[in-house]
Amino acid sequence: MKYNAIKALVLTHETGSISSAARRMRKPRTMVSNWIQGLEDDWGICLFDRQGYKPELTKEGRSLLAVCRSLLADKEMMELKLASIMQAEEQRLSIGMVHGLESSFLLDLVEGFDQKYPSLNITIVNGFDDEISSKLYSGEVDLIYALLRNPDPSIFNCHQTGFCDFVAVCHPQHPLAKYESLEYTDLSSHRQIWPLRHDSHSLNQYRFSNIFWQVPDYRTSIDLVGRKLGWTFCPKNLVMDQIRNQELVILNHPQAVFQVPIGLAWRADRHPGPVMEYIIDRVIHNKGDEAS
Repeated sequence: MKYNAIKALVLTHETGSISSAARRMRKPRTMVSNWIQGLEDDWGICLFDRQGYKPELTKEGRSLLAVCRSLLADKEMMELKLASIMQAEEQRLSIGMVHGLESSFLLDLVEGFDQKYPSLNITIVNGFDDEISSKLYSGEVDLIYALLRNPDPSIFNCHQTGFCDFVAVCHPQHPLAKYESLEYTDLSSHRQIWPLRHDSHSLNQYRFSNIFWQVPDYRTSIDLVGRKLGWTFCPKNLVMDQIRNQELVILNHPQAVFQVPIGLAWRADRHPGPVMEYIIDRVIHNKGDEAS
């Protein structure tokens, strides 16, 4: 809908000239005149009689005037409603964070909201990457700090802040720890413990074993691995102490260590309000400082 052209039509009638309408709209006179001419061309009718001292609406123009005014009033009401909705949304904010990621910097940022946004209601949701991404897609959360596994740019806006290192580990006394070089067939005969609840398609990317246990979180998988019950993938930051203390070892497999991009994501159709913009800016700035 060409609202500017419709507004130009109404204002030209109300002010008595295209020049006055242009001043009200703070646009060049030629632009306003072209808008009105464009409506006449599109609609196939003459809206103004331009033969006199000032433009007068034709019969067809007068018959459309009330409809045009109604359209402009509806547009203004819609804009006010949208502004109200956006303002209401900024009274609350839901943040999703993936299990296992180092997110203390984000919690430090939220801590400062006590002074900066004292009336803001915050909900923090934890889950695995598929769960958190699904909640973002459905609108249950507004912003997530998560693994960025090939996000669809038509659905999500993303800003990568770094990488999360994942490692495959087992107990030093587990049979897999004795291999100098592991093949896929070696892994397949030993129990894999996996905490992520992927769908059946994506699960196959991470399943290396015929014997497969699924558990609710990384801590449980690491605890079971520490009991010599199998091996697992997990974020490296969660097992650094155990590796240093030789309580766990990294498997000698080509895919035992890999990186996954991490960062912020929000829906592409969601325009960030002031609070979200502040979080995005500060996280990008802080993580950029850490990387430099």
